[in-house]
Amino acid sequence: MMKKLILLPAMLMAFTMATAQNIEQKSVQVGTVTAPGYSVTIQKKTDLVQDAMNKRLKDAGLKTKKSEGFVAVLDQLFAEIATDPVNFYTKVEKESKNSATVTVCVIPTDLTADRETMQANVRRFVEGFVQYVTRFEAQNNMEAEQDNLKKAEKSEAKAVAAVDKLDKNIQKNKEKIADKKKDIEKYNQKIKEAQEDIKKLEAEIAKDQQKKGDAQKDVEKAKDNVRSVQGEVEKYRQIAE
Repeated sequence: MMKKLILLPAMLMAFTMATAQNIEQKSVQVGTVTAPGYSVTIQKKTDLVQDAMNKRLKDAGLKTKKSEGFVAVLDQLFAEIATDPVNFYTKVEKESKNSATVTVCVIPTDLTADRETMQANVRRFVEGFVQYVTRFEAQNNMEAEQDNLKKAEKSEAKAVAAVDKLDKNIQKNKEKIADKKKDIEKYNQKIKEAQEDIKKLEAEIAKDQQKKGDAQKDVEKAKDNVRSVQGEVEKYRQIAE
């Protein structure tokens, strides 16, 4: 990345010098007036070049309007071109998918204006505009990448927040699991105690059943005694009668 940034000014200068050699002086028809001007083909998309031209004129504090098929600056002081108000015309035309031709000319409002100086300034404007387009594109690309960076950082922050939330949920669930395990241990202890109580009760039942058997035998013996005594009683009653 740093290497690209270092090479950019050199590439920009080489591109500008090469393009400057392709600047063509020509006669430009503006309505019924033919004016001397310049044109150059820039290897950029037409919309980009037009946006750059609009920004370039706006940055110079100029107001533009469409006139005679041109984007024009009418009867305004354009200090880079002349010391008096001028009519400054620009046109950006599509040359191919990735190239556009820029045509620029100036018509003075003052017939005594120094036309030679104005034409030299117009050429200088065109040469500078070629470099401006490259900077304009780089600025646009940088702003687009900055927007992408903000979106990426926002997505990263959102993803980090989601991970943090999941971590908290995981920790919370782990704590719940630990609590449930403690509950299970308590229940297991209660089950163990209940099982021991059951064993004790079963042992007591077994003892009581044994005692019950012995008591049942005593009952049978008592019944036998009762019957024996009743027999004796009956026998003595018969004698007594």
